[in-house]
Amino acid sequence: MLILVGLLEIFGTWALSSENIFSSRLKWFYVYQILNRSRTGIGSDTLILGGSVARQIFKPNRGKNHLATIGSVNFAGNYILVRNVVENNPGLTCILYVIHPGGIRYDFDRVKTYSGFVKPFYTFKNIKYFDKEVITKIARHPLALLSIFNFFKLLPLNDFNYQGRNSQSQFELSDFSINYLKKISDFCKEKHIQLIFISPPLSTNYKNRSEINILKNAIKKNNLEPIFKGYFENMIFLPDSCFKDDVHLKNTFLIPIRKKLMQTIMQRDKL
Repeated sequence: MLILVGLLEIFGTWALSSENIFSSRLKWFYVYQILNRSRTGIGSDTLILGGSVARQIFKPNRGKNHLATIGSVNFAGNYILVRNVVENNPGLTCILYVIHPGGIRYDFDRVKTYSGFVKPFYTFKNIKYFDKEVITKIARHPLALLSIFNFFKLLPLNDFNYQGRNSQSQFELSDFSINYLKKISDFCKEKHIQLIFISPPLSTNYKNRSEINILKNAIKKNNLEPIFKGYFENMIFLPDSCFKDDVHLKNTFLIPIRKKLMQTIMQRDKL
């Protein structure tokens, strides 16, 4: 049995080592690729992080320092990315974290947590970054703990659903997000790295939504205001017609202005 497990693990490790007929079928493999890139030189003193909107703007194939992923990676996953990048890029001086206000509050308890965070990030190399809280959360589905093995990640199993039963406002902060947000901030301070949170362009329907005030109050209540200095003041609002949903930009709008939008965001590290 041990020999069989060993052989399966060798195969799983090979399958995840590059894009091939096996890995290309995995919806989460592109996140795993970003994780692997975080262990290499990014060729810049500035790192770009964020969710799916940041990924729209800073496409990964346009820069080694473009490590934006998806919202379900959450702050815990991005904390691991930061640790890896700093370890392999001692010259890093600035992190631009481009995140939609709704993504700031993302909890572990989400439908896509298993595929977006557990599968790509829960590995033997990263286990040192997983505190007791995260392991306990993963263990709510005991079989998910086997995801530390590469062969188990490849099994055609339905993703474990960590969606919580309790409803949560889109802009309330979870204890989970606060914990790892502070870990990112504290680590950046320790390494003398400037951490700047930036909102991507928002639909005009966010301009007067009460949820923004809920988020502001939560940030103030948890003493996170220094981390989000300038975040709300520099928000850009665009017509609803520029968005394909409530969050993501239409490609027909984004493609012609992507370069200018990237330059505008990159200028934030000069403020």
